Amino acid sequence: MFGDLGPHGRQAGDFWFTLVIYAAALWGRMYIHFFGQLLYLQANSIPLFRFEVHAHVVQFKYLFSSMTTGVEIGAVIMGPLACVTALVFFAAVGYSVVKFVGHVPDWFSKFVAAWCAGCILDPLLVLAVDLVAGNFGCSRLASCRDDYTAAACRCVEGDAFKLWSRLESEDASGVMGLVYTAIIYCATIIVSLAGSYAYFLHVHMNGRMLDVRIFNHGAPRPDTTSRHTTPYHTIPQHHTTQHNTTHHNTTQHNRYTGEFTVPPTGFSCHTTSKYLRQSSRRSSPLPRCGVGPPVRRW
Repeated sequence: MFGDLGPHGRQAGDFWFTLVIYAAALWGRMYIHFFGQLLYLQANSIPLFRFEVHAHVVQFKYLFSSMTTGVEIGAVIMGPLACVTALVFFAAVGYSVVKFVGHVPDWFSKFVAAWCAGCILDPLLVLAVDLVAGNFGCSRLASCRDDYTAAACRCVEGDAFKLWSRLESEDASGVMGLVYTAIIYCATIIVSLAGSYAYFLHVHMNGRMLDVRIFNHGAPRPDTTSRHTTPYHTIPQHHTTQHNTTHHNTTQHNRYTGEFTVPPTGFSCHTTSKYLRQSSRRSSPLPRCGVGPPVRRW
């Protein structure tokens, strides 16, 4: 994921191209976060007093008295959930492209990978921006103490402090608001991790991680099981290519059938992980010991 961002690639075009893609994904995540909350508030008919879009944050104001505590909790949840929804959409698009076209563009894989990182870190990124911008404790400001909706009051309660301010204004403990917020953020991070894991395993870089997992665990692909169940001894031997190499008289284990066979005389059996990974997507069976084209030594 970060291979193109190493110090060795700063002089190459891939470094700056990848950096722009990652920045665009993280920046777009912020807008999806706040516009998801905006749609949620409009769906619940919550009146907004100010709506401003900035390069680093989107601000909108509303009164706590115009909604219930449950609606307020939903507004906090909706920001990270909107980012996860966009991740599911991108993963579905990538899976469809792999399924019907055969591969996804490299830039698309990088973009969605950065989006996954943004979804996981979304609550923390929003919190960091609110702390730097001072979007908390608006009641302490003289311009906001009398009228929170006044034009002179430029302060907006950030997502991490919404429940704190609400419960504190209701003569309850503001600490419980932070506890609720921490639980919400932990739950959304876990959901983002699960979605990111599914994307990286099945879609990212055309499912390369799934090929590595198959090779390490010796399990056939779910959609190609029938291609890997042919025993060695049933493959016609007239396709065998003989090589003038040293014969290794060792028993080979077929991970897909559980059988043990001895390679033919005069053939050196070398099947590397890289060749296996490249061959697992072909329509023909994987190269076997003594069967198929020569296998390069990597």
